[in-house]
Amino acid sequence: MDAAPTIDSRSPRGLGRLLAGLLLLVLVSWGVFAARIYGEFHDWGSPWVGQGGKDAGGGGAILGVSWLMPIAGLLLGVLCAGLFGGPTSAKKVLARSGIGIALVIGALAVGMGVLGFESAPLVVIPAGIVGAILAATSWPLLGKVLLAYGMLVRVPIALLTYPAVLYGWGTHMEKLPPEAGEMTLEQTAQGLAQAQILIWIPATLLLGTLFAGLAMLFVQRGALDR
Repeated sequence: MDAAPTIDSRSPRGLGRLLAGLLLLVLVSWGVFAARIYGEFHDWGSPWVGQGGKDAGGGGAILGVSWLMPIAGLLLGVLCAGLFGGPTSAKKVLARSGIGIALVIGALAVGMGVLGFESAPLVVIPAGIVGAILAATSWPLLGKVLLAYGMLVRVPIALLTYPAVLYGWGTHMEKLPPEAGEMTLEQTAQGLAQAQILIWIPATLLLGTLFAGLAMLFVQRGALDR
């Protein structure tokens, strides 16, 4: 598993398989999201759609796209490694993704503990972006694929946030934490849509790279033991 993690332009079959795997995961994610919204419309309740079904942030519902971030990272990492070679060092991937996650945790502690909810994004979002870049560059091919996955999943959700808020769908998509205070519908929609792009896409890169790195660590250790 020590091949350079680059795409061989002479392997269209490999690129096709990678694209097919990526699109399959995107479709599964869209399916989970659609089931979540359907369940909220029909009051499925906990645990499928969270406590009360319509909490800010999702309420830890089983039907949540967020649970797929580490799974997507692991599967896409294995796929990238099988088709084009894995990272030269799984430990490097784990270290960088771990540092990125630590940056976010530190920023959350400072933001929520010192600055307060309204100002916390000023430190949390930059930390998330820097952490995501740090993680993604540890395995460039996987980083690009995870970025594509994150954008294909989160951008449509961000766009759907506007009608959900403006027309009052009554789902978790339009709910902000109580700490957010009073906001107009337009401000709420904008803030929630931005969170999909500026928070959840970096989170996808961080968690996806971390779990892919764990998978590669097991693979590389297994290769050494043989």
